[in-house]
Amino acid sequence: MSSYTPREKADATVWEAMKEGFASGGLVAIPSTLAVYAAMTFSPKFVKSTNWQSRTALVIMPPLFAFAAASENKLVHRMHEMAAEKSHSREMAEWSTQSQQKMLNDHKQQLKKMSTQKILAQPGMTDRGALTNQENVEKEREIAGKFRESVVNSGVRVVPGELGVHHRLANFWQVREFATNCL
Repeated sequence: MSSYTPREKADATVWEAMKEGFASGGLVAIPSTLAVYAAMTFSPKFVKSTNWQSRTALVIMPPLFAFAAASENKLVHRMHEMAAEKSHSREMAEWSTQSQQKMLNDHKQQLKKMSTQKILAQPGMTDRGALTNQENVEKEREIAGKFRESVVNSGVRVVPGELGVHHRLANFWQVREFATNCL
Protein backbone atom coordinates (compact mmCIF):
# COMPACT_ATOMS: atom_id res chain seq x y z
CA MET A 1 0.00 0.00 0.00
CA SER A 2 1.46 3.36 -0.99
CA SER A 3 1.70 6.38 1.24
CA TYR A 4 -0.53 9.15 -0.10
CA THR A 5 -1.40 12.70 0.73
CA PRO A 6 -5.15 13.11 1.28
CA ARG A 7 -5.59 14.55 -2.23
CA GLU A 8 -3.58 11.72 -3.85
CA LYS A 9 -5.56 9.18 -1.86
CA ALA A 10 -8.84 10.67 -3.08
CA ASP A 11 -7.60 10.72 -6.69
CA ALA A 12 -6.39 7.11 -6.44
CA THR A 13 -9.74 6.03 -5.00
CA VAL A 14 -11.65 7.75 -7.80
CA TRP A 15 -9.37 6.21 -10.43
CA GLU A 16 -9.83 2.72 -8.96
CA ALA A 17 -13.61 3.20 -9.05
CA MET A 18 -13.50 4.44 -12.64
CA LYS A 19 -11.39 1.46 -13.76
CA GLU A 20 -13.89 -0.88 -12.13
CA GLY A 21 -16.76 0.95 -13.84
CA PHE A 22 -15.05 0.94 -17.26
CA ALA A 23 -14.44 -2.79 -17.02
CA SER A 24 -18.04 -3.55 -16.06
CA GLY A 25 -19.47 -1.14 -18.62
CA GLY A 26 -17.29 -2.57 -21.36
CA LEU A 27 -18.34 -6.11 -20.55
CA VAL A 28 -22.03 -5.16 -20.63
CA ALA A 29 -21.66 -3.13 -23.86
CA ILE A 30 -20.78 -6.24 -25.87
CA PRO A 31 -24.00 -8.23 -25.30
CA SER A 32 -26.26 -5.15 -25.45
CA THR A 33 -24.75 -4.13 -28.81
CA LEU A 34 -24.97 -7.66 -30.15
CA ALA A 35 -28.59 -7.97 -29.02
CA VAL A 36 -29.64 -4.77 -30.82
CA TYR A 37 -27.66 -5.79 -33.91
CA ALA A 38 -29.30 -9.23 -33.94
CA ALA A 39 -32.76 -7.72 -33.45
CA MET A 40 -32.21 -5.28 -36.34
CA THR A 41 -30.87 -8.05 -38.60
CA PHE A 42 -33.44 -10.77 -37.88
CA SER A 43 -36.59 -8.89 -36.83
CA PRO A 44 -38.28 -6.53 -39.27
CA LYS A 45 -40.90 -5.81 -36.61
CA PHE A 46 -38.16 -4.50 -34.26
CA VAL A 47 -36.78 -2.25 -37.00
CA LYS A 48 -40.28 -0.97 -37.79
CA SER A 49 -41.30 -0.31 -34.18
CA THR A 50 -38.08 1.44 -33.06
CA ASN A 51 -36.29 4.53 -34.25
CA TRP A 52 -32.54 5.28 -34.12
CA GLN A 53 -32.80 7.07 -30.73
CA SER A 54 -34.44 4.09 -29.01
CA ARG A 55 -31.93 1.66 -30.54
CA THR A 56 -29.07 3.87 -29.40
CA ALA A 57 -30.56 3.95 -25.90
CA LEU A 58 -30.87 0.15 -25.90
CA VAL A 59 -27.16 -0.08 -26.72
CA ILE A 60 -25.89 2.66 -24.38
CA MET A 61 -28.03 2.47 -21.23
CA PRO A 62 -27.03 -1.02 -19.96
CA PRO A 63 -23.29 -0.18 -20.03
CA LEU A 64 -23.96 3.19 -18.38
CA PHE A 65 -25.89 1.47 -15.63
CA ALA A 66 -23.14 -1.13 -15.18
CA PHE A 67 -20.52 1.63 -15.04
CA ALA A 68 -22.48 3.58 -12.42
CA ALA A 69 -23.29 0.56 -10.27
CA ALA A 70 -19.78 -0.92 -10.34
CA SER A 71 -17.98 2.36 -9.69
CA GLU A 72 -20.37 3.30 -6.88
CA ASN A 73 -19.91 -0.11 -5.24
CA LYS A 74 -16.12 0.25 -5.52
CA LEU A 75 -16.26 3.74 -3.97
CA VAL A 76 -18.42 2.55 -1.09
CA HIS A 77 -16.12 -0.43 -0.51
CA ARG A 78 -13.02 1.78 -0.54
CA MET A 79 -14.61 4.31 1.83
CA HIS A 80 -15.36 1.51 4.28
CA GLU A 81 -11.73 0.37 4.04
CA MET A 82 -10.47 3.90 4.69
CA ALA A 83 -12.85 4.29 7.63
CA ALA A 84 -11.58 1.01 9.09
CA GLU A 85 -7.96 2.19 8.74
CA LYS A 86 -8.78 5.49 10.44
CA SER A 87 -10.70 3.71 13.18
CA HIS A 88 -7.77 1.34 13.73
CA SER A 89 -5.36 4.27 14.04
CA ARG A 90 -7.62 6.02 16.50
CA GLU A 91 -8.10 2.84 18.56
CA MET A 92 -4.33 2.27 18.68
CA ALA A 93 -3.77 5.81 19.91
CA GLU A 94 -6.42 5.33 22.60
CA TRP A 95 -4.93 1.96 23.58
CA SER A 96 -1.45 3.48 23.85
CA THR A 97 -2.73 6.36 25.99
CA GLN A 98 -4.71 4.03 28.24
CA SER A 99 -1.72 1.70 28.57
CA GLN A 100 0.57 4.56 29.56
CA GLN A 101 -2.01 5.93 31.99
CA LYS A 102 -2.45 2.48 33.58
CA MET A 103 1.31 2.08 34.01
CA LEU A 104 1.54 5.56 35.54
CA ASN A 105 -1.32 4.83 37.95
CA ASP A 106 0.23 1.48 38.93
CA HIS A 107 3.54 3.22 39.57
CA LYS A 108 1.83 5.90 41.67
CA GLN A 109 0.07 3.24 43.75
CA GLN A 110 3.37 1.47 44.27
CA LEU A 111 5.06 4.70 45.35
CA LYS A 112 2.24 5.50 47.80
CA LYS A 113 2.93 2.21 49.56
CA MET A 114 6.64 2.97 49.91
CA SER A 115 8.30 5.28 52.39
CA THR A 116 10.60 8.06 51.22
CA GLN A 117 13.66 6.12 52.38
CA LYS A 118 12.64 3.06 50.36
CA ILE A 119 11.98 5.19 47.29
CA LEU A 120 15.39 6.84 47.47
CA ALA A 121 17.04 3.46 48.07
CA GLN A 122 15.64 2.11 44.78
CA PRO A 123 18.26 1.51 42.08
CA GLY A 124 18.37 4.32 39.56
CA MET A 125 17.13 7.03 41.91
CA THR A 126 19.10 10.24 42.23
CA ASP A 127 19.31 12.72 45.07
CA ARG A 128 16.26 14.53 43.68
CA GLY A 129 14.18 11.34 43.61
CA ALA A 130 13.73 11.10 39.82
CA LEU A 131 13.47 7.79 38.00
CA THR A 132 16.18 6.91 35.50
CA ASN A 133 15.59 7.25 31.80
CA GLN A 134 16.49 3.57 31.31
CA GLU A 135 13.26 2.42 32.96
CA ASN A 136 11.23 4.86 30.84
CA VAL A 137 13.04 3.74 27.68
CA GLU A 138 12.26 0.08 28.41
CA LYS A 139 8.56 0.86 28.94
CA GLU A 140 8.48 2.94 25.74
CA ARG A 141 10.14 0.12 23.79
CA GLU A 142 7.58 -2.34 25.10
CA ILE A 143 4.67 -0.09 24.10
CA ALA A 144 6.25 0.71 20.72
CA GLY A 145 6.77 -3.01 20.06
CA LYS A 146 3.14 -3.85 20.80
CA PHE A 147 1.95 -0.90 18.73
CA ARG A 148 4.22 -1.83 15.81
CA GLU A 149 3.06 -5.46 15.93
CA SER A 150 -0.58 -4.33 15.86
CA VAL A 151 0.03 -1.94 12.96
CA VAL A 152 1.97 -4.53 10.95
CA ASN A 153 -0.85 -7.05 11.45
CA SER A 154 -3.45 -4.48 10.34
CA GLY A 155 -1.96 -4.03 6.87
CA VAL A 156 -1.18 -0.32 7.34
CA ARG A 157 2.15 0.75 5.85
CA VAL A 158 4.52 2.44 8.31
CA VAL A 159 7.03 4.86 6.84
CA PRO A 160 10.10 5.42 9.03
CA GLY A 161 11.21 8.92 9.94
CA GLU A 162 10.07 11.97 11.83
CA LEU A 163 6.82 13.81 11.18
CA GLY A 164 7.18 17.18 9.51
CA VAL A 165 5.38 20.31 10.66
CA HIS A 166 2.72 19.88 7.97
CA HIS A 167 2.08 16.29 9.16
CA ARG A 168 1.66 17.42 12.76
CA LEU A 169 -0.68 20.21 11.64
CA ALA A 170 -2.73 17.75 9.57
CA ASN A 171 -2.96 15.35 12.54
CA PHE A 172 -3.97 18.22 14.83
CA TRP A 173 -6.64 19.29 12.34
CA GLN A 174 -7.91 15.71 11.90
CA VAL A 175 -8.27 15.05 15.64
CA ARG A 176 -10.02 18.38 16.26
CA GLU A 177 -12.08 18.39 13.07
CA PHE A 178 -15.39 19.31 14.68
CA ALA A 179 -13.94 22.09 16.82
CA THR A 180 -12.02 23.65 13.92
CA ASN A 181 -15.00 23.46 11.56
CA CYS A 182 -17.14 25.38 14.02
CA LEU A 183 -14.81 28.40 14.04
